[in-house]
Amino acid sequence: GDRKAVRCSLAATVALFLRSTNRARQRSAIHRCVHNDRKDCSVMELPKVVEILERIAPPSTAASWDNVGLLVEPSGSPVVKCVFLTNDLTLPVLDEAEQRNAQLIVSYHPPIFAPLRALRQSQWKERLVIRCLERGIAVYSPHTAWDAVEGGANDWLASCLGPSSTTEPLTTDGAGRRLHLDPPVA
Repeated sequence: GDRKAVRCSLAATVALFLRSTNRARQRSAIHRCVHNDRKDCSVMELPKVVEILERIAPPSTAASWDNVGLLVEPSGSPVVKCVFLTNDLTLPVLDEAEQRNAQLIVSYHPPIFAPLRALRQSQWKERLVIRCLERGIAVYSPHTAWDAVEGGANDWLASCLGPSSTTEPLTTDGAGRRLHLDPPVA
């Protein structure tokens, strides 16, 4: 299950999270950090990790209203050793990511949705961005790009209804799915 993530492959770990992201929706605070502290584990620069995430769920497949991709990019050339995975980035989740020395948080839902007009400590979402930048933590959100991609969140959810069920895109943007159950359910 979730705990059997491949520890040495950052790309495989993120892919596992993205495949299981709807499972995370069912619980309020699911998160995990995979830390590459073994000498034989891969360490990647942030742009390479983003490239892999965008190959898995291209931002072009996201809904036009959504805010997906790299949302917070620290200065310099961050090296990613620890990826923290979450359904929603909140202050307690950020606290835990910091405790685990994460360099990248992959948050299914985007913590930044509407354009920010200011960065103030008094507003919790703005405080998230400030803290991430101060600590050198990047934030990436796949959201509807992962909903739309073949094998993504919608297909995963459909697979929970039966091993012989099949899906087909419901709309041209790929976000919806029509589910065919075999055998049919009356």
